[in-house]
Amino acid sequence: MKKILYFIIILIILDLFILGFFFFKIESEKQKLINNFENQKNQLVYDLGYVVALFARDKILSESFPENVRNYLNELVRSDKNLELILISDSSGKVIFSTNVAYENKQIDEIFSENITSLVDYELKSNEDKIVLNMLISEFNRKILYLRIEYKRR
Repeated sequence: MKKILYFIIILIILDLFILGFFFFKIESEKQKLINNFENQKNQLVYDLGYVVALFARDKILSESFPENVRNYLNELVRSDKNLELILISDSSGKVIFSTNVAYENKQIDEIFSENITSLVDYELKSNEDKIVLNMLISEFNRKILYLRIEYKRR
């Protein structure tokens, strides 16, 4: 009788080890999926920023930032509930376009704590709430514009 009892206890312990192993494996796979999703979201924000940067640079180089461009960028923010802000400033840091109208014609350093005008390339930061892309838009070696995109995580 004792042997059967010991055998059952050993089987229960083995089952617990096996269950623990599978639980660990499932959590590990879950974390991989979450990390992959976060990387894809970061890439999406960067890709969006790159396209908007090229578009804005071409419009600024043609000496105009037409109303239809403003309308397009505003509609882009309205159509994506996670896209919070698109902001473009000139090389001096003065905001020339923002989907938040309150920011327009202000200095970018007055609005945000980061020193965006000292960027050399781009900066992609993320926290629990949002992903923030700050990007320099240049032509050859000349700084033309700065772009900021804020994208909510959820």
